[in-house]
Amino acid sequence: MAMNQFARQVTAFAASSFFDKAKIKGTFDDFDAPKEKHIQTMIWSLSGQNPETPESEAFRSLVERMQKKKEWKIVLKTLIVFHRAMDDGDQRCIDTISSNTHAFNLANFLDKSTTLAWDHSVFIRKYSFYLEEKIHNLSRRTSVLRKGKAREDSVFNNMSIEELRDEIPPLQAQLRALLDVFF
Repeated sequence: MAMNQFARQVTAFAASSFFDKAKIKGTFDDFDAPKEKHIQTMIWSLSGQNPETPESEAFRSLVERMQKKKEWKIVLKTLIVFHRAMDDGDQRCIDTISSNTHAFNLANFLDKSTTLAWDHSVFIRKYSFYLEEKIHNLSRRTSVLRKGKAREDSVFNNMSIEELRDEIPPLQAQLRALLDVFF
């Protein structure tokens, strides 16, 4: 554990910005959970609130880390950051992520380093597909899936039958993708 902490610190030392340090420390190739402050820094940057790292650069950098590093721990941690950004980020963050949903296309991802990595690769492929479905729905109607809405304010209560007919299939696809992750 101490060696992982040391390696993480040395690697992050060369980073040029707070975002790069948070990206390296938050998605490091170890079994330690990323610190909340690193996740929040990445979400903050994806929302365009970091003046030194534009949201498009933050997004590109995270996608590049996920696609260049083929270790399942790095890819999984990066996907979790994107998932947290979808849940905790603002509309600008969601717009940044939804601008390129092909980033989550990990259908061919395979980490061949160990048998455990093979198993995790299957999970990562399913999880990335779920995130594709989720961001597709968030970009279509942000108010449908946002937390904190009162039942009376629900967008479904105000929809016509025709609108519901168009809205339900994408939500079912997202639910199906979520169930596929676990079954």
